[in-house]
Amino acid sequence: MLYILFGILIFLLFLAFFKKSCNITENFDDDTYKRIKLSRKNYDYPSDLKNLYIKYFKQDDSLPTAINKHVIHPKVMYVNNDKKYETIKNILSKITKKNETKIIKTRNKFLSFEAINKLARLFISDIFNKIDGGKVFKFGKTINPISRQIINDKIIKYVIPMFIYDLSGVQNPNCITKVIEGKRSNHNFLILVVFEFPKNDDKIFKTIKNSIVATYLMGSLPEDQQSLPPKNFFDNVFDHDMHYSWFQEYKIMLNKETQKEILDDKENKKYLLTNWTTGKDYCKAKKISDERATPEYKAKVAATKKAEEERLVKEAAAKKAEEERLAKIAAAKKAEEERLAKIAVAKKAEEERLAKITAAKKAEEERLDKEKTSGWEIGDGISSKEIYLGISTDVYECEKLVKQKQPTANGVTFGGSNKLCYAEFNMTKRNTNKKWKSKFIGEKSVTAKKQEGFTNIFNNVSLF
Repeated sequence: MLYILFGILIFLLFLAFFKKSCNITENFDDDTYKRIKLSRKNYDYPSDLKNLYIKYFKQDDSLPTAINKHVIHPKVMYVNNDKKYETIKNILSKITKKNETKIIKTRNKFLSFEAINKLARLFISDIFNKIDGGKVFKFGKTINPISRQIINDKIIKYVIPMFIYDLSGVQNPNCITKVIEGKRSNHNFLILVVFEFPKNDDKIFKTIKNSIVATYLMGSLPEDQQSLPPKNFFDNVFDHDMHYSWFQEYKIMLNKETQKEILDDKENKKYLLTNWTTGKDYCKAKKISDERATPEYKAKVAATKKAEEERLVKEAAAKKAEEERLAKIAAAKKAEEERLAKIAVAKKAEEERLAKITAAKKAEEERLDKEKTSGWEIGDGISSKEIYLGISTDVYECEKLVKQKQPTANGVTFGGSNKLCYAEFNMTKRNTNKKWKSKFIGEKSVTAKKQEGFTNIFNNVSLF
């Protein structure tokens, strides 16, 4: 017995060691599986489309289900780079629409599935197919929830999700030499159409062309899968993984191994999903997609990506070094400019200072010349008597003051540290005190005249 148990253990270890691992989900552990469960709450489905569902249906409406005997929960996806999305959006945008009526009252009225399908088929055949590019699409199936409401006394509103599929599907999905006769798979798209019919046209739909108020592309099924398979294979048509979603949370969850296979398959078929539009280019896109799914191609892509990342890192480092070098040059240039600016400011200040000194010197010289011309000389006047008259601003004010208050004075002295003004009587001469200035006014004294005469004679004699 012990040998048997030991043998089983060895066999299990052998299987675990040689078991082929999935190339995309190598780290697919229990936490990953839990995150996938959370992601099934459809955080990845476009919020604007989810808001449409909330706008037109009740929050607690059931998940969309096909209205035949099979209970089908189609997980639609929304992939912007699917080339056919633009075709369908363009067709929907060309459909004439009228303004949506404000809802006054809401009373749900059930209508038979046959009538709903009739309306959906009329929309596809009489409107969608008539627009350029719309002929290749065929009505597939309406799905729940479907809304039919009486919104006022005159209007009945229909909100119908419906699948359409592309007739230019793939007759040879495996791209093998021998084509399977009678087998064709088609790319399915889910659109949401809103109608408002007058009450007298309800169930008749003669005014369908004038009763459309809104059309929306809600997404598509993965690859070219059909919305109406004979059996509901969850691992085939409706892939329960994080890439595709409807409006509410799914309760059904596949086991981890199946989930891993689905994730790997979706990852491998990304190129196929977004690069084929008709059956003619399907095999070409599939070939490229299959090549991209090989370990060799993925290793090559990883190596290229790594080399590019390293190149970008080097480029960023070189750019940063260059920016730092230029920043240093700019800082040095700025510092030099600031130094030169300071020198220029100092030079200008010095020039202004010297200019002020020169101007002051010139003004002083002009003032002294003017004073000398008017009779003022350096020195304190010497007289028999002097009378202090106060403080004057300059020699001219002092002279004016003496003439007004002491008209008999023959001289005036101005100066000292406080600009003092004196009237001189019988002034004969002046000394050499540079702090004072004096001037003869009126009639000079006899002594002064004699002295002036002697000075003139002396000057004339000195000429010979």
